[in-house]
Amino acid sequence: MWRIGQNIAKLFSAIFSPLLMPFYSLALLAVYTSFYHLYAGQVLRFLIPTLLFTLFIPSLFIFVLKKMRYIRDYSLDYAPDRTLPYMIFIISNISLTLFFYNSHVSYWVLGLVASSVFVAFVGMILNFFWKVSAHMLGMGGLLGGVLSVCFNVNGSNPMVLFAILFLLAGILGVCRLYLRANSAAQVYTGFIIGFVLAYASVFVGLLLTLTSFK
Repeated sequence: MWRIGQNIAKLFSAIFSPLLMPFYSLALLAVYTSFYHLYAGQVLRFLIPTLLFTLFIPSLFIFVLKKMRYIRDYSLDYAPDRTLPYMIFIISNISLTLFFYNSHVSYWVLGLVASSVFVAFVGMILNFFWKVSAHMLGMGGLLGGVLSVCFNVNGSNPMVLFAILFLLAGILGVCRLYLRANSAAQVYTGFIIGFVLAYASVFVGLLLTLTSFK
């Protein structure tokens, strides 16, 4: 029974890996905002580079680091093993942000994309002193970004979406605790930091968007 529960928790953790959160954020952006209509026929132009820069490139580097024995395992449970992967993720996401900037998207979209950089940077700094949950940083970032876009940009309040996301965040937190990968404090702290930074990043992007129209 323990093994089945552990496998389910690992599967859920993999589905909601921090590397996938930027892609999920952009995918939800295309569904719940005017982004799809603003860039009709170009959504894949943004989704594919997002997967490339936030999932495939960091995953490739993590694979190489494991083969070169710079890290102990792919789960990165040992805090010192996380520094290089954090740096790779940050650099890759900066590259993605520049791609979006050169594509002349609205600043609030840019804020959503760049939020992953801010969240990962804070996570890397904290990692030198304390092992905060990277999964909950990502999930908090997803929720904060989506809520900020819906409330501040779209002027909508899709309660079903929010309820589902909060439920998924709760399940993910339980999975991290069940696997003993993080303590309760690390789970809560990661979620709050990710949420606040992503929400603020989108909001600042919206303010810059409004300022550019004056």
